[in-house]
Amino acid sequence: MDIYYEALLAENETASEKKCKELLKNLFSDMSKRLQNGAYSQPGGYEDYCRDRDAIIAQYRGEPNKGVRAEAVLNEFMNERGPEANIILCTDKKLSENDRKIQVERQRRLLLEHHRFNLEQLMEKQRLEEERMRQENERIQEAKLRVRQLINSLCCHVFTVQ
Repeated sequence: MDIYYEALLAENETASEKKCKELLKNLFSDMSKRLQNGAYSQPGGYEDYCRDRDAIIAQYRGEPNKGVRAEAVLNEFMNERGPEANIILCTDKKLSENDRKIQVERQRRLLLEHHRFNLEQLMEKQRLEEERMRQENERIQEAKLRVRQLINSLCCHVFTVQ
């Protein structure tokens, strides 16, 4: 009886393990395709990877009749995927850092462009003010000249009348 019972337990574990591995393979197939297509190789990819992985684990745990090896097979499967998750995390960090550097550089260029624009506006305003002052000086000089001419003509007229 013990040999029969042990054989039955071993058969049950084998069946459970086979069913659980097949279930995990099916559940992770879409995620594996996204992984191969580079869906997780972008800034924020690790967060997407974890969200998808956790949803699949929840779906796996929600499946009935997995047998006695359900959690052990899941743990083994997740341990096998550990290096994959670490690679995605490292890639995400590098890409996110590069993205951050690009954003900082873009902001720096925009700020420089804005300063350059403001400087050009200031220089144009100064040029216009200088032109206005030059024209005003010319008008003043012309007015002074007319006053002198008027004074000279009046003086000449006064001397001629006497």
